[in-house]
Amino acid sequence: RNVIKQSGVRSRSLQPHVEVMVFGAAEVQEYPASTFTGQVIHGIQSEALRFSNGNLSTKSWCKPSFGADEIDELSSREGIIVIGGIDRHMQCLDQILELDIPVVIAGREVPGKALNSVNLDDYPACRDLADYLFDMGFRRFGWLGSKGSAPHFEDRLDMIRGRLITKGVHLAPKDCRFSECDDGPKEILDLIDRWITEGDLPEVIICPRGSLVVFIQRALTSHGMSCPEDLSVACFNNYSYADIFHPIPTRFAGFPDEIGRKAYRRVQEMINDEREKHRPQKILVPMEFIEGGSVKSPPAR
Repeated sequence: RNVIKQSGVRSRSLQPHVEVMVFGAAEVQEYPASTFTGQVIHGIQSEALRFSNGNLSTKSWCKPSFGADEIDELSSREGIIVIGGIDRHMQCLDQILELDIPVVIAGREVPGKALNSVNLDDYPACRDLADYLFDMGFRRFGWLGSKGSAPHFEDRLDMIRGRLITKGVHLAPKDCRFSECDDGPKEILDLIDRWITEGDLPEVIICPRGSLVVFIQRALTSHGMSCPEDLSVACFNNYSYADIFHPIPTRFAGFPDEIGRKAYRRVQEMINDEREKHRPQKILVPMEFIEGGSVKSPPAR
């Protein structure tokens, strides 16, 4: 982890210094390349290499606010890219915005604030996935998520639900299951196991993130079942290793590294043109549909 050097003076150098501020529940030394945050950071770093004057550092932060020393240090940066759990660090974000330097939010949106942000274009993906599954003949849909997960995961559920309503299909409460935590393998497996044991599975389950598909497949196998013969699964996925799943999941794939690249380009635009700081842009990165082998049309009614 790069530590911000103490400085009370903000000056524009020949090498504009951009800080990548990662908000999280705990300070992390480094982020695996397989994670959303790791891929966003990789995209930022890759784009910075294209700028001969790119000067980049990264800091992880888990406290609810910054102290005077941290604010003093951040004020020396020419730009800041914010990643992570902004909903739990709103005071930190407000402190950063008060510095009046270029700020770009990567991978999140902040309701009620006109900010520069780069995010995945979820709405067309949710709409098209719901249409695809409906056209395949599915009429009973399920959702597997987790409580307290990223807000855009909940948004995906709302978008899917809204699109299905336009087709006369309603997501029943009993077909929407949520684990208590986002990354507890045993808890997620137990939840799916109970769902299977009840013997009342929906025809297809949609997951807001690809790693949940693995847990569903493992639980089905333990019951002598398989995907997609006994249950179809579709998901949204940001991971580069999805193609090693078996079967390969049908999914809308996001590109977090592109979020990072566009975020770095935008902060550089704002650094190079003072007027751009006051022209908030909401930049959306399209998702790509990938038809795998995890979905099979249900039996004819």
